[in-house]
Amino acid sequence: RFQSEVLSHGKAAAFPSTIVSQHRPVTVWPQWPYDKAANNAKPLGDPAVTWPPPRRGKSPPSPEPHALTSGEVEAERKKLHTRIYRAMYLFDWGAWERCFWEFRDRSIPYDEGTYALLIHGYLLSHRHSDENAFAVLEEMKRAELCPALV
Repeated sequence: RFQSEVLSHGKAAAFPSTIVSQHRPVTVWPQWPYDKAANNAKPLGDPAVTWPPPRRGKSPPSPEPHALTSGEVEAERKKLHTRIYRAMYLFDWGAWERCFWEFRDRSIPYDEGTYALLIHGYLLSHRHSDENAFAVLEEMKRAELCPALV
């Protein structure tokens, strides 16, 4: 039920005459896989709770890490350069940073193109200061790569 009240500027508006609590039933579905033996919910952040649950039985063998050949390094570098360029085009600076983390995690050395993308990203990004681009130029000099290629 609504009643009309007049606002300060003379227009009528409809307001509820009483505030009614909006109680809605909520259905909580059990987590999968459902364990009937578990009778209490674990608090958030409980270190004993892991997801996904460990597999019962034999786990699949993990692939052996192998060193990349120079051709594979160049192919991976080209893929990462494409992802970095795409992230810069979309102004996705989180993805841009993750691509450079992937260079580090996979032990792929930077080349002139990588440094150029890093400098341009620092200059275009609103999250990073422009002084980082000068630091990259200094790093290029220490790596004995010509900054004139930028």
